[in-house]
Amino acid sequence: MSIWKGDKIRLRSIEPSDWEMFHALSEDTETARFYDKILIPTSKEKMKKWCEEMSLASHDNDEIVLVIETLD
Repeated sequence: MSIWKGDKIRLRSIEPSDWEMFHALSEDTETARFYDKILIPTSKEKMKKWCEEMSLASHDNDEIVLVIETLD
């Protein structure tokens, strides 16, 4: 059993293909109200680059970004 996976969700690293999901979330003002910071509108190209960089990040510091994925 993995500490990263439960019965209903899985925590996983960001993949470059996640850019569309993150871009859609960045434009969802209702969801943005729950964030701990203000999100500035981001271009698709910038979001693609960010997801690619995050997928390759070494996580040497205390900041870790994970995707919460439902299993159903």
